[in-house]
Amino acid sequence: MGIDMCAAIAQTAAFMHQIPTVHKDLKPDNIFVDWEEEFPIVTFIDYGAAKMRSSGSSSRVLTKGYAAP
Repeated sequence: MGIDMCAAIAQTAAFMHQIPTVHKDLKPDNIFVDWEEEFPIVTFIDYGAAKMRSSGSSSRVLTKGYAAP
């Protein structure tokens, strides 16, 4: 199951980069894993340090309640 969970985390990160969003604070506290039967469902939280990139510029993505004022 450990390899399945690592693969699911990597797939989620790859998906976020396609959007294109870079989390910038990925750590165990910011990753939720729920098991749907045998398959891990991964959710990243706390986007306080995240950046969104688009056409040469970038902007911060803030998580309400987590980001500094």
